[in-house]
Amino acid sequence: MMQILKPLRTVLLLGICGGLIFLSCEELPVSGGPVQPTPDPISPQDVDLDRVSEFLVVADAQRISGSLGPAPDGQIKLDIEDTIFSVKGYPLGNRINVLKQSFQDITGYYVGLIGASYYYDVPETIIEGQFIPSGDEDTSSVIVLDLDPPTEIEGYPFSVEVVIQPHDPSGQALDEFVRTITVEDPEDRGECNSITLPSGSTVFHWEWDFTIRAYNGEILNVFAPGLASPINSQGAGCCTSAGVSLTTSDSPLCNPNVSSPDVQWVPLEVDDYSVRTWELWWIYDDGTLKVRSNWIKKQYDRASTNFCTGEVGYTIEEENSEGEGMHDFTPGSSQLGVDFSSWTGPYRPLGGELVYTCHTMIISWGVDDNYSAVYRIWDSGHNIFDFQNLYGHLFRWYD
Repeated sequence: MMQILKPLRTVLLLGICGGLIFLSCEELPVSGGPVQPTPDPISPQDVDLDRVSEFLVVADAQRISGSLGPAPDGQIKLDIEDTIFSVKGYPLGNRINVLKQSFQDITGYYVGLIGASYYYDVPETIIEGQFIPSGDEDTSSVIVLDLDPPTEIEGYPFSVEVVIQPHDPSGQALDEFVRTITVEDPEDRGECNSITLPSGSTVFHWEWDFTIRAYNGEILNVFAPGLASPINSQGAGCCTSAGVSLTTSDSPLCNPNVSSPDVQWVPLEVDDYSVRTWELWWIYDDGTLKVRSNWIKKQYDRASTNFCTGEVGYTIEEENSEGEGMHDFTPGSSQLGVDFSSWTGPYRPLGGELVYTCHTMIISWGVDDNYSAVYRIWDSGHNIFDFQNLYGHLFRWYD
């Protein structure tokens, strides 16, 4: 039986400059789809916010007594407009992408619930394998934030307000953001007991946020938009005494097992990868579905590499994958089966065990070797074949 990883307490640190946008249900007026108003945050009179603060899912955080101080307007932006959505019992982490100025050095984030007597200092984490669009190397940052409230909390959706302040190495706050964290209960979805939308509609779609692979409960791999998977770790060729770069196909002397005073074997570290930048699902109430995804492949190219200067050559390919198929979802389902009549691309989306709320969908497959894919809802308004616009929405930011 397929199992979704409920007990994981490991925070997934993911993200790129770009990322996904989370909108409240109030902005998704779609009949037949997952629509439910986001509740007002619970006031300090209704709940012990110090107790709730203990259940903020943050990595390697230092707890600090007191209240957060003032912060300037640093013109930093987040990819979340108003609400961070979480799922009760599934503290898998909610990626928040940050856009900053190139001269701003973010080394961490102060995070605290409004009304609590303490807050956290959460260090920024550099993501190994992170794909960063060209020109954005100095402007991207990421924080992962989620809320897994204590069991005595009653009444869902459950909401609290949180303050996020990115800070520099000296601890000086650079900007401030106030957002609502809303935890939704997959067992009590209210009016949004479906993941589908009317046939042919493009009012909203589901966006892939990340996938975790775990073996016997231990996380082995994390896959996410912009998180690159390496293809080669090393390349090699030759340089002659005359300064001519050679590949193994150019000369029999260019061989690691051949010793020649005129030809030197040169190993080089390479930085190539395959990265899925986005994946979008449209699930219709007539049993059909459409999936679109974008891939970028940066491949080490021996022919354009100069083994004398050490300059590595690459080829870059971009591919838009797509497929149309059928699904077996009915409202309240705990399984999602999918069948694609046609699919293009290196990866075919899979169904599995299903957990969903108004704003989050989790698909899981496998037993001991288990995968859990998390999707967030997004109000599109785009034509499903308009890849340029779909890619462009990954770079919308909010103050």
